[in-house]
Amino acid sequence: MNHEFLYDVLKPVLAVDPYLRSLWGIYSRIRTNEITQDIVLGLNRSDYMLHVQGDLCDTKRTSLANRLQSTVVATQSDIETQDEAWDGLLIRQVEFNMIACSFCGLAQRIVPQHRISLSLHGISSDLNNRVPDCFSADRFSEALLSACRMYVEDCSRRKLITSNISILVVVVCCIFRDNQEVAVVYFRTGYTPDAFPDDETWDVKYQLERSLAIKCPCIQYMLANTKIIQAALSKPKYLSRFFNPDSSSYLNILSTFAHQYTLDEEMGISDSTEIQYVINDCLLRPDNYVLKPQREGGGNNYFGEELVQKLKSIMNHSERKLYVLMERIQPYIFENSILNSTSASGELNVKKMVAELGIFGAILACKDEIFLNEFSGHLLRSKPLESNEGGIVAGYGCLDSPFLV
Repeated sequence: MNHEFLYDVLKPVLAVDPYLRSLWGIYSRIRTNEITQDIVLGLNRSDYMLHVQGDLCDTKRTSLANRLQSTVVATQSDIETQDEAWDGLLIRQVEFNMIACSFCGLAQRIVPQHRISLSLHGISSDLNNRVPDCFSADRFSEALLSACRMYVEDCSRRKLITSNISILVVVVCCIFRDNQEVAVVYFRTGYTPDAFPDDETWDVKYQLERSLAIKCPCIQYMLANTKIIQAALSKPKYLSRFFNPDSSSYLNILSTFAHQYTLDEEMGISDSTEIQYVINDCLLRPDNYVLKPQREGGGNNYFGEELVQKLKSIMNHSERKLYVLMERIQPYIFENSILNSTSASGELNVKKMVAELGIFGAILACKDEIFLNEFSGHLLRSKPLESNEGGIVAGYGCLDSPFLV
């Protein structure tokens, strides 16, 4: 983890955000410890949407709409896939999730359910297999197991090379539950201020972070998972610190980022001219933007008129440093059927929908050495067009499956 990069980008936010400041305080204390756990485990998900370019001519837009709509009959015939036919659609990253990534279990189970549904409607097995396999639960489980094995190997190595006094220190830093040493701490919560109501809770967080157990995610990953870090990495001057600007990887990654802006020049990401322009444009055309705070968990973003009111209320206050203004993705719209708990007698509701594709990934590393870095499955979520948020548990959207054409 690049400490200097984290500090440079987060410093202005830490001054006005008590929650992130507390996380940074724990991270700073951990860095000074003589004994630390250098093994890190990440079970992540990067979310994407198809963005329709706003300057698309009517003829091209109609052609694109007809082409994508033809996927409805993809079970009867193959669809040609010339690259030029997809001009006008861009892949845009919505966000990157590094803590408590949901639905790896259900994403794996929804595939056979949709295949069974297709079979019941007379779809052949060959076409049925166009619903791609997903082994996200298996892959994440394997990554957790690999982390446990690395922990055991690391502990054995420590006991061989340290003195008796050092061994006593190591034991103090270990976590035990029911007389069993804990190898991995997986955080299913703890990514919002509400999770830390008092000093005692913050101390529990510190004790977990200072322990030798492998954290998923570690606290530096939590700090890197903020919106301000994602905004910084969308800029060439920051992304080039981690990728060669002349490489194809650099250009491919950069092309997926929506335009993102900070609201204070002190942040070092957007200059005063850019900030003033985007604020004026946002006030005129708020539907082209989304305002994001430094929070995870969904339901925190501002859209439309709420965005305008929030923007006006924070622009003359230091609170503006807490927000990132992001180009709003204009997703491709399609029709689909939804069966949910509100459907009467199992009746299907046909609605205009948009979809969001999440790509699961697992990484296991120690300092500069990477032991595991792999694609771990996918998650497709569809939601009604009128919904700004896409959370499944919150009731905004539903689980779906891709159908490859």
